[in-house]
Amino acid sequence: MVMLMKDKVQCQICGRWFRQITETHLQFKHDMTMEEYREKYPDSETLPENIRLRLVEANKEKWNRPGYREKVAKKISDMNKIVMNDPDRIKRLQMSSRRRWDESNEREKYSEMRKGENNPNWRGGCTPEKQDLCNSSKYSQWRRKVLERDGHRCRKCGRQNAILHCHHILRYSDYPELALNMNNGISLCRDCHSEVTGNEYEYVSYFLGFIFDDKGREIFGGDC
Repeated sequence: MVMLMKDKVQCQICGRWFRQITETHLQFKHDMTMEEYREKYPDSETLPENIRLRLVEANKEKWNRPGYREKVAKKISDMNKIVMNDPDRIKRLQMSSRRRWDESNEREKYSEMRKGENNPNWRGGCTPEKQDLCNSSKYSQWRRKVLERDGHRCRKCGRQNAILHCHHILRYSDYPELALNMNNGISLCRDCHSEVTGNEYEYVSYFLGFIFDDKGREIFGGDC
């Protein structure tokens, strides 16, 4: 049970009371990180509520002071310069991050989060045949022609200065014979492509409208 006092919080492991439960206490007394403590005791507090609220208000006031944000940005920039010019410090940071990554289950969690349709680059599965196609010179030519036709801009949001993907209007997995048909391609920025992926057939009519408007001819003409 979580015990509360006005100005103190109780450690759920040893039962001692503190003005704040710190990372140092958890590591040296209980061999546990703050993340592990919060995961094991999700209802516990590491800082008294009244102190936490005072800190929040103080930080808001400090952040709104004239020039404070610029001062913080400059301090971070200067610190980054120091770190980047110190190879030993970079090596220590890399080793520390790698150790935390290996010792936790974050690797597995992140891997699961990015699998299949959860991955922004998901395109309905990439078969060996499609991989060979994407690496071919014909595909590069198709992609170049689609981008040139669309004026190197996203056809969904209109962005120009963005990384562009060439999206198959009718999915390759369903219509492989149209993979190199220029009128089955549309230029999309990364964000719009991620939004369309998985919902391809909801956008078919919308994208084909662009092709008809631009070309004024049958949609399935003109293989590369």
